[in-house]
Parts: sequence; C-alpha cells; structure tokens
Amino acid sequence: EELSISNQCPDSLLVNILCLCINIKKVILGMHCQITDQCFDRIFPHNKFQYLEHIEIRKNDLLTMKTLSNILLYCDNIASILDIEGWSKVDRDDLEELREHMRDNNIDIVLEEKQEDSRGVSLYQICQSALKERYGRVV
Repeated sequence: EELSISNQCPDSLLVNILCLCINIKKVILGMHCQITDQCFDRIFPHNKFQYLEHIEIRKNDLLTMKTLSNILLYCDNIASILDIEGWSKVDRDDLEELREHMRDNNIDIVLEEKQEDSRGVSLYQICQSALKERYGRVV
C-alpha cells in the first residue's frame, strides 16, 4: 500500500514500478528520485492511481503544473500532495491560484505540510537545515 523511493532510479524502472502499483495508497519520492512530467505521461495511461491518497515528491526540478493537474484529475481519492513548493518549475502564483480555487470550492486536499512547530517550521525543514549546517553544500 505504500511505496518510498529515495535514491536515483532510471526513468524506465521508475515508470515500470509505478505502472504496476495499481492499489497503492501512498507514494513518497525523495529528492534524488528526479521523476519527470514525461514519466507521469507514460504512467497515467496504465495506472490512474485510483486508490492513491497521499503523494509526496521532494525537491523536484523537472515537474510542472501539468503533472500536478493530472494527479488532481486522475487520482480520485487523493487527500494530500506534499512539497509542491519544492518543485522549482511550478510557478508560485499558479500554486496560490490553485489553493484559492480549492478553498473557494471546498475541496479538501492538503497541498502543504501542516506546521507542527510553533515557529512555523516543518520537521522536514528542521532536518534539512541541520544537515546543511553539519555537512555544508556538496559541490
């Protein structure tokens, strides 16, 4: 019911794996798993993720609003799509417009992590900051 991929994975393998996950409820793709819009274009004809409830794709430089729109269109049970702010090709204004549309139409899909910390910082952000302080930027 849950799939988590955190390391680099060839596109063809990623597409094959996700095409076969018909009953998956939760997908987590880490920042090193750089999935593309084209991958999703190859997956959706075979798997509409009809049971998918949660998807989290961390720090992606290749995904656009096209994939986000397709997830909203095809995934009937989707309840959360996390870390969209980390998708560098998604325009902030488009994302805010989507949030407003969902709010205005009472669509209850979570598009950002709930702020658990009183400082307004998520656990992911705290861990990421601590790692940067400890190890610095890798070039």
